[in-house]
Amino acid sequence: MDTTKFIDFDKLERRARPKRIFFQLTFIIPVVVLFVVVILAIFGPLLAPYPYDQINMSARLLPPFSTEDGGASHLLGTDHMGRDVLSRVIYGAQISISIAVLVIFITASIGTVVGIIAGYMGGRTDAFLMRITDISLAFPPILIAILLAATLGPGYWTVIIALSFLGWAPYARLIRGEALRLSEADFVAQARIIGASPIRVMIRHIFPNIINPLIIMITLAVGMIILTEAVLSYIGAGIPPPSPSWGAMVEEGRPYIDSSWWISFFPGAAIGLVVMAGNFLGDWLRDKLDPRLRQI
Repeated sequence: MDTTKFIDFDKLERRARPKRIFFQLTFIIPVVVLFVVVILAIFGPLLAPYPYDQINMSARLLPPFSTEDGGASHLLGTDHMGRDVLSRVIYGAQISISIAVLVIFITASIGTVVGIIAGYMGGRTDAFLMRITDISLAFPPILIAILLAATLGPGYWTVIIALSFLGWAPYARLIRGEALRLSEADFVAQARIIGASPIRVMIRHIFPNIINPLIIMITLAVGMIILTEAVLSYIGAGIPPPSPSWGAMVEEGRPYIDSSWWISFFPGAAIGLVVMAGNFLGDWLRDKLDPRLRQI
């Protein structure tokens, strides 16, 4: 009796197709969203139909064009001071993206250096640097931002300092684990045997091999930084008015949420889209770059 079982590859292909399409969409859609936001941040002054601080009290609280009473002159409506909501959302992208880029550059640089040194050197150096990291992880960044805002006053650089002051610690913790693993690898041992200095080993051999997890963490951090900045601006410890921060715009529209919902809705939707795009892209990169999770 022939017990040979034949594998229906066409059936397997049909089953895998929806999963593959979903996997591709989780990359394409976030990239498109982030690309549009970056374009708005770079060319905001050219794309915005009005200056973000142009006040027109005769046109205050105009609804968006999609509503029954809306008009084409203000596509997303106006706020309580007659300022164009679309223009302020576009300018807000510039603030959010610039803060995210600066904070990520500072925190990723400091965290990577600390993590590599701690993981490779080990011993007392590792213990000392990790205790500092643990202390930094124990303090919420929002609390530090409120303290800095009370001391220095709310502002653009206050937000950057507050988010960078403790934001390097998660990078240091992650990179330290990768450096510990790589320090036991054969190619690192061979580099030591031929007389390579610790700095050369860390730069030439360890750092290139921690790029993948670093990229994943940076991508996931974009949404969190923008969300934290929005929260700080909402509570008054971030970007002060009249600068069009998305969080400040949500707070400005809070008293009018019953009658003029668009003032808070559109900047809130922008925050949600960017945060979800960053998280989805980070998850996609993790599945793609991590060999333990790579989909075949």
